[in-house]
Amino acid sequence: MAPRRVLFFDRRPWRPLRLVVVAVLLACERGRPPAPAAPGPALAGASDPAGLIASGWELLERAGDRDSGAALDRFVRARAVLPDAPLAVAGEGIARAMGGDAAGAEPLLRRALAPDGCAALVPRNRLALTHFALGNLLFDGGRTAEAEPEYRAAVADAATGLGRASALAQIARIELDGNRLDAADATLADALAACPENGQAHFVRATLMKRRGDADAAARELRIHELLRAIEESSARRPVDVERLLAARRDLVAAWPGSEAVRLELIRALVAAGRYGDAELEAAALLQAKGPSAPLAWLLARAQAGRGDLAGATKARALMLRLDPRSPPALDEEIVAEWRRGGVRFTEAAAARLLAEWRRR
Repeated sequence: MAPRRVLFFDRRPWRPLRLVVVAVLLACERGRPPAPAAPGPALAGASDPAGLIASGWELLERAGDRDSGAALDRFVRARAVLPDAPLAVAGEGIARAMGGDAAGAEPLLRRALAPDGCAALVPRNRLALTHFALGNLLFDGGRTAEAEPEYRAAVADAATGLGRASALAQIARIELDGNRLDAADATLADALAACPENGQAHFVRATLMKRRGDADAAARELRIHELLRAIEESSARRPVDVERLLAARRDLVAAWPGSEAVRLELIRALVAAGRYGDAELEAAALLQAKGPSAPLAWLLARAQAGRGDLAGATKARALMLRLDPRSPPALDEEIVAEWRRGGVRFTEAAAARLLAEWRRR
């Protein structure tokens, strides 16, 4: 029987490499709908080595372990022509690791990370992923002293908070297993600062708290981990299980009331679900509890625009710009998109006039 597909969370702190790696592969796409099933141009007609390499990475980054076999085929074919292409070498190593071929994967990953090859592993997240994959392979083989530097390199090269937190959680586990409890605590603090909703970090933190004899804190961390797992599973359904997702998000706020990040994510989920009134109430409560922030002002503007309250949305947008003058114009487009979606007195002409008015100020 094929293993159950798990992207981020599991009761066990460590899963097989082919499953763990998917978290970093998909880090940049977390929270977005999956790519359409129909193959894009790179997948449909790739036959030259460069096209095969591009399509192999597209398969890995789009579907991870589900398409690792097809990705492996593309990398092998590309390397028949370009045997030393670093992206092909790295991609084949990762695909082999996902398929459970540790013996075949390790030399390829090490070769890709050699000084003359790693500079070509672009964009940056691919270099981080290659380090991360090798770290997992070494960890699974019990070679933790070799694995830790690979994880630290992945942290340094990670392009997203989730990628950084995923590698830091692995480092914390090594520190915990080595009875370096204070070091593990500091590493987990860094991981959760980078990505507060990293379920793996919460799981390891639960283990740390249990080791220290703080049963209440351990239970709280485990509860957060389980709720994040429920959120991930609800978000992965097609269509999204909106009611279950929102219920889990509300439960997460209750379980972790001090986290501004999880409250922002609840507001974001409410806006995404078109629950504009509820989103506005939650935003007002967070504003009163924690004070203003640019992300909160932007979400409030989107919620008010969705209800058709353009005066309120304009005021919230102005607050956003005062707090973060570098806010890009694309954020204005997203506020207007919520007005369009809410449909309250919306016309394209009115939207164009509003955007023009905002840009004059």
